[in-house]
Amino acid sequence: RDLPSFPTRRSSDLLLMDEPFSAIDEMVRWQCDFDLVSLVEEQPTTIVFVTHNIEEAVAIADRVICLSSAKPTSIVG
Repeated sequence: RDLPSFPTRRSSDLLLMDEPFSAIDEMVRWQCDFDLVSLVEEQPTTIVFVTHNIEEAVAIADRVICLSSAKPTSIVG
């Protein structure tokens, strides 16, 4: 099975990740989350990480922004 690849060198100040681990099982997803956090600690960068998994967002993020399901254009909290 294919695992998501991480950038090996910093080429930008911003990394956009739209549900990068949604197609893998939960155990592998948590390992990928851990690896991502480790990489960011080594090479600080801003990541916009889109996920529907609130636990994942809280575990890996410095800041979590939730969008309202009733009005998708509004930010909750």
